Amino acid sequence: MLTNDHAAYIAGAVGKMGYFDLLYDGRHGWPGACWTMKQSAEEALGFNLYDISDKIRSRGWQIASYPLTGTASDITAQRVLVRHGFSRDMADMLIEDHKRSIDYLSQNPPRRKLTREEAGGYSHQKQQSKAKAAQDRAAFYFSNTTASG
Repeated sequence: MLTNDHAAYIAGAVGKMGYFDLLYDGRHGWPGACWTMKQSAEEALGFNLYDISDKIRSRGWQIASYPLTGTASDITAQRVLVRHGFSRDMADMLIEDHKRSIDYLSQNPPRRKLTREEAGGYSHQKQQSKAKAAQDRAAFYFSNTTASG
C-alpha cells in the first residue's frame, strides 16, 4: 500500500469520530492528514488538540498541533505525516491510541486546556534561534582558539 492510502485511511477514521473537521484527507498530494477540532466538541469535552497531542505522546506518537498562519492564525490544526514503511497495522494502532487519548481526557478532563507553549512540540522559530545560538558559540570558540593558537 502507498503512504497516501494510509494517510487517507487515518483521515477517514478521524472524520468518523465526529469531533473533527478534516482540512486535508490524505489524497492527492503529500502523505498526511490534517484536521481541526469542532468548536462544539472542544466546548463539550473540555480539552483541545494540544491536550490530545500531549496525551498521545505518552503512547509514543508525535502528532503536531499548531496554529495556522496569516488570517487563519486563530485556528489550531492537528496533522500527521505518513512515512515510507508505515503499515496499515501501525495506522490502526495510531487511530486506537488517538481514540484512547480522547477517552482518557473525557474521563479525566484537565483543569484547564493546554496552550501551544505548554504543549511543547516543534517550532521553526525556536529551532532557528537554537541554530543561531550554536553558530554564535562556534564562532566565539573558533575566534578564541585561532587567536591564541
